[in-house]
Amino acid sequence: MDTNDLARQKLAEQRQQEDQREESMRTRSEEELQGSENHLDEEAREHLAQQRQQDDQRQESLLQRSEEEVGL
Repeated sequence: MDTNDLARQKLAEQRQQEDQREESMRTRSEEELQGSENHLDEEAREHLAQQRQQDDQRQESLLQRSEEEVGL
């Protein structure tokens, strides 16, 4: 396995971990919203939306860096 293959494998593992973490956060957020939807105020909803947006930006940044490192 050459350096590029190792880099691709590592990046794929990082993406998979990030996807799992994001899915876990989404699941928790959805459970929180469903469990206390009537009691959750607008500020909390905005905070959860900001967290999701930050996660999306972080994942996009990771993908861009990964592509740059591998030279795709």
